[in-house]
Amino acid sequence: MTLTSQIEPVVRQLQAALERRQFPTEWQQWGTRLLDHLCKPVQVAVMGLPGSGKSTLINMMLGRSVVPRGSWIPVVEIAHGPQERTTYELEDGQCLRCAGGLDAAQMPENAIRARLELTDPGLTRQNFVEIGLQGGFGHQMSMVNWVVQWADIIVWCTEAFEEGEAKLWASVPDEIKDHSFLVL
Repeated sequence: MTLTSQIEPVVRQLQAALERRQFPTEWQQWGTRLLDHLCKPVQVAVMGLPGSGKSTLINMMLGRSVVPRGSWIPVVEIAHGPQERTTYELEDGQCLRCAGGLDAAQMPENAIRARLELTDPGLTRQNFVEIGLQGGFGHQMSMVNWVVQWADIIVWCTEAFEEGEAKLWASVPDEIKDHSFLVL
């Protein structure tokens, strides 16, 4: 029995109860948030300074090399899709879609984000987003603040977890830290 097959009956029952407004008002909103959480993939943010092992860790968790080492694109999302393809978001807002995976030779120089879709069934319940903390401290802090708005789990990759990283991590709310990991 798969996790998805175990969750589906719970999702159907919760959805029916919410539609019939069987919960007190204050619980209705909580139930709606729970239903949203059960229906979407877990968002795993893998973040850290350049060269800290983010790509290597994601490749290890996926069981194959999908993110080239040393990728300079600040944000790389790996999600489930009907076919293997990559969409690049460029600095000017344009999107460029390519068949196949991330290829260092095909990466546009002005890409700021890449979304890699794979047919891997394991990605139906989780997405990985690699966030490289590049630039100055202010930019890094804005990236951390952006991540805490949507991530369910944060995996912080580091070689030494020095003072600058500790300051960035201090800004993460405790409720996210409670289900996050430090990878040295």
